[in-house]
Amino acid sequence: MKKFLFIVLALAVALSFGAPAMAKSGLSVGFGIGLMPNAGSLGSVIVNDGLTQDVDLGFGFDKVILVEPEDSLGEAKNAGTIKDLETSGPMSAIDFGLQVRYDMFKFFFVKTGFNYATKVMGGQTSWKQATETVKQEQKWGYSHWAIPLTLGLNLPMADGKSNFYLGFSMAYMNGGWELEMTRNYFSSVTGTAGSYLTDGLINGGARPNGTTETVEFKVKGIGMGYVLGADAEVIDNLSIFLEVESLVFTKMDQYEIKDAPLRAKGLVRFQKYIVVGGSFLRIGAKYNLGFGVL
Repeated sequence: MKKFLFIVLALAVALSFGAPAMAKSGLSVGFGIGLMPNAGSLGSVIVNDGLTQDVDLGFGFDKVILVEPEDSLGEAKNAGTIKDLETSGPMSAIDFGLQVRYDMFKFFFVKTGFNYATKVMGGQTSWKQATETVKQEQKWGYSHWAIPLTLGLNLPMADGKSNFYLGFSMAYMNGGWELEMTRNYFSSVTGTAGSYLTDGLINGGARPNGTTETVEFKVKGIGMGYVLGADAEVIDNLSIFLEVESLVFTKMDQYEIKDAPLRAKGLVRFQKYIVVGGSFLRIGAKYNLGFGVL
């Protein structure tokens, strides 16, 4: 990807200085809507890997399976150990973006704005153990907001009626994911910790339906990214645009488990490397105000 962007940038620079077309300069405002197909980069976690945590239960370490991957659940269904399996795959998010852009010196622009993304589909899994009626559920959610600052190069075409552009961004980002888990059993690599924690969930028969815990990871910081797009004027000063934008911020975070019986059994927290953002395909419109032309 880095090599591709370098080639695109070099080509744009070479073409720009030989292009006679003049892009519209000055201030413009716009709005776009886009799709992020793998929110939080959790697709492999939901479908293939699940989430595990090394836990010291007082009699040695074991790897507890906190989130069951959909592929493994499918195998369990085929083997007859679970039933009523419902899966929906990775999460997809919809992105809303406001932008304020200033084009200057014929070929350059700076852009800022506000982006907000939230899950719209995927990330829901449920099943029952073969001999039980208790419904096990894993419901994922995702959201983030960002304030990006982009510096870029614009290549005008067709007398400035259409443009290709490339920019590199820094963004303040805030967001993450949550997971609502309804469980009355756990699995583990050796099986020992799974049985031990399952006993904590049902609490000697007092809670046959187990417990519901909403795990939440929210982080904030400075992310990096790029935007690659094209626009075309449809009426005077009003253009439509299509662009690919990538903004990503990552950070390690941990969650403290609230369920008292689980904490008493030794499962008190788990950690995860959190990815905020991703790549969006966005379509929108912008209006050229023309103020402060340079």
